[in-house]
Amino acid sequence: ARQAEEQRKQEEAARQKKAEEDLRREQEERVRRERGAKVRAEEGERLEAENQRVEQRKNERKANLEYEQGKIEAKREWQKFIECNSRPNVALESDLNTYLSTSRAEVLTGFDQAIAFSQYAERVVEDLMDLASTAREEGDEPRQEWCMEYMDEIRTLEMEKIDDATAHMLQHIETLKVTTKQEVQETWGSSHDSIKIGFWGHLQNKGFRAKVIAHDKIHVNLELPKSVATSAPGGSCCIGVRSVYTTYDSVPRSRKKTGSKLAVGGTMRVDLVLIPPVTKQVKQWTLRQIPPKEAPFTKLAYPNQDKHGDATSTLNLPCKVEYKIPADVIVQKEPKVSWWSENEEWSNADVFEIQWEEDSRRVSFFCQRLATYAVTQDKWLDLPYKWWNFRPVSDTQVAFSIQAARFEMQFMIDENGLSLRGPDLPELQHLIRSEAVDDEGTALPVIMSPARLLHKLRDCGINLMPDDNDIEHLPGYQLKSFETEARAFSDLSEIALAFDVTSSKHNKKLEADRALVRIRENFQCAEFDPLDPESETDYRSVMFYTDKCCFVDSMESVYPCNENVREGCETHASFFLCLKQEMQFDEAKQDVFERRTDVSHQNVRLFESVRQTMALMRLLSFT
Repeated sequence: ARQAEEQRKQEEAARQKKAEEDLRREQEERVRRERGAKVRAEEGERLEAENQRVEQRKNERKANLEYEQGKIEAKREWQKFIECNSRPNVALESDLNTYLSTSRAEVLTGFDQAIAFSQYAERVVEDLMDLASTAREEGDEPRQEWCMEYMDEIRTLEMEKIDDATAHMLQHIETLKVTTKQEVQETWGSSHDSIKIGFWGHLQNKGFRAKVIAHDKIHVNLELPKSVATSAPGGSCCIGVRSVYTTYDSVPRSRKKTGSKLAVGGTMRVDLVLIPPVTKQVKQWTLRQIPPKEAPFTKLAYPNQDKHGDATSTLNLPCKVEYKIPADVIVQKEPKVSWWSENEEWSNADVFEIQWEEDSRRVSFFCQRLATYAVTQDKWLDLPYKWWNFRPVSDTQVAFSIQAARFEMQFMIDENGLSLRGPDLPELQHLIRSEAVDDEGTALPVIMSPARLLHKLRDCGINLMPDDNDIEHLPGYQLKSFETEARAFSDLSEIALAFDVTSSKHNKKLEADRALVRIRENFQCAEFDPLDPESETDYRSVMFYTDKCCFVDSMESVYPCNENVREGCETHASFFLCLKQEMQFDEAKQDVFERRTDVSHQNVRLFESVRQTMALMRLLSFT
């Protein structure tokens, strides 16, 4: 009995102790919640109070930027005026509609005219591409779609003009030089033009054999099998082959189908056409068959689905296509060739025996259909980014380095825009050095807006402007929220002249509404290695949220990421306020800091170039 009583007392004591511990934990949890609520309330009040100061600074920056850009636009408009440049203002829908309507009404009858029209139209497309990129980095999707729709409309019009010239040539084919084999062959454009056209025609309705077509002037060669002739109605009509090569991707497409492949080195379009009956002379009369206006000439499909079924039918012998890739395009050692399908996407089905001659820069392949071809690569070929770093090099310049999947890229940013400094590849020389030289005879760098330069790089085969859907092909990465990215890019651009700003390994593991970078004071514009583990403590980690930012205790060598706010620091509505309140400078450094972070007319254009570069390259989502 005494033993049972002892056990009862022990159990009672244990229950009492547990109750006391539960009560203590409950009290601690209540205190923690109250403290957390108090901290959040204080933080909310602080951020709300700071937002007014932040808004005032942003408005000042915006006003100064608009003033500076207005001066540049005025100079640009004056330059257009004195050059008699009639190119439409692509920001105005009325200008674009006027340009399209007048262009449609213009009658072109020759290929030289069609080529000149297309070259002019591509300059309008480039202006639209710049506008679309600006809308993209601002998150203005409707404006992007608007630009893409007009780009598609213009490129569709380019092809319509080439079709009009083709129809006129077919109606007057007797004016071309006819060989003893009753064949005609002609080219338009030179080997250096952005648009080149070749035509070969067989003026007999029978006797077609396998044919090798060599357009040496424009570096295009075709080998057509005998089965091509069976695509003609009844298999006994005169046929011709039109080749249209453009150094740019001339395929118009829907904005909603961005696709997963990127065309590099231009597009090669091969069309099989029906040659109408040749004119006849009856006394003083010339009898010419006039086609209907809605179908000025007939394009023939190869393979002819009605006769041969699918493209892999044994009756469909392959065609060989060969053309020259421009010298400013980076081509992989084993390139892929695709054709543009009815589904508005690039397909490499039925393409085989692809050969790339690097010395002559010629690509050749066999395909069991005639279509629009291009050397293609995955859009995410240069993703993800391994690291990046911004470093001030003077009061007016910022060096930017980034390690992409294939190349380490070096840039320089100033108030005039972005310039490429490396890698020093032959294909990129036209983007690194201009024809202009300084007083010592050294070539001056090529400086463009960030959007234009990154588009030029994409044309060269290096795509550093990823889309949202590219993230699906990168395991372990996720898109950061637009609000977080916009806040980080805007704030970081304002300190790029005073601090090194570099990427963090931990960033990709964070939630979508958080982004992590590292900064290092660099008023002396020295060069530091952001990857050196021994200098890890010289950098401070900064966390950005959708509505705030702060210094955190994260270290590159410590996993997982420590997201705790750094001791003695608080969250703030902008990173500029973090620096002002959390970092102490002596008088000399304070003067440099104020001067280099001032959103005045002196710095604002450089800040905007840095911000646009960060936004277009999506540095926080793809690193």
